[in-house]
Amino acid sequence: QPAGVVGAARDITLIRQGAQALADQLQLRASSLAQDVGELSGGNQQKAILARWLCERPAVILLDEPAAGLSSAESAELAHVVRRLADEWGMAVLVVEHDMNFVMGVCDQVVVIDFGKKIAEGTPEHVRNNPDVIAAYLGDKTDDELDIGTTDIRTPTMVVGGR
Repeated sequence: QPAGVVGAARDITLIRQGAQALADQLQLRASSLAQDVGELSGGNQQKAILARWLCERPAVILLDEPAAGLSSAESAELAHVVRRLADEWGMAVLVVEHDMNFVMGVCDQVVVIDFGKKIAEGTPEHVRNNPDVIAAYLGDKTDDELDIGTTDIRTPTMVVGGR
C-alpha cells in the first residue's frame, strides 16, 4: 500500500481513539457515537455539542442555558460533566442558567441578575442565602424551608456563574 494510505488509516484510527476517549470523559455512551445527534436524548445532545467544542481544547467555554429542556437526571449528569471540565481540564466555564440546582452544583462564583440589575454576587452558599435573591426569585422562605439542592427548582432567575 502507498505510504499515504497507511498514514491516512493511522490518522483515522487516532481520531477514533481520541473521539472515544473524549466520549468516555463526557460519559457519552459508545453507542451514541454512531447515532445522528438529533436521535440522541437531550442530555446526550448537550454532551455531543460539548465534545465538538472540546476537540479544539478551548481555555474557556460559554454555556447558555445548557440544562434547558433536560430532565432532572439529565441536568444533574450534565452538571457533573461541566464541573469535571473545570476541575480536571482546568477550563474556565461561564454559565447562564435558570436551573438553580445546576448553577449551585457547578459554579464557584455566581452573579444573580434581576431585570437587568445585579442583585447578588458571591459563592453559591452566599448567593443562595442572600435576602435579595430569596425575595426576588424564591419568595420569602429561607433556603432550609425551600430545601434547595434536593428538589428540582426551576425559577425565572438569570444566573451567571463560572470557575
